[in-house]
Amino acid sequence: MPEVKLSDGREIKVDLYKITMKEYRDWFFNPQVEDEVADGYIVKVTGIKDASELPQPDYRLIVNRIFELSRQPLSDPNS
Repeated sequence: MPEVKLSDGREIKVDLYKITMKEYRDWFFNPQVEDEVADGYIVKVTGIKDASELPQPDYRLIVNRIFELSRQPLSDPNS
């Protein structure tokens, strides 16, 4: 599972299977998404409980990693 290393040394695992496509669209394509909702999506895919308390660069690092992972094709299990 892909990881992100935060500035405090924590290694956060990112699991996109924890959110639905509807949640993903709301998070990344809805300019009106509330901060609490976006933080809730971070909690779902990483398991961390203090998303809104993270330093801005760490929060952005997580969001960037999530978006990067969402753009990668799924691995072919038959290859």
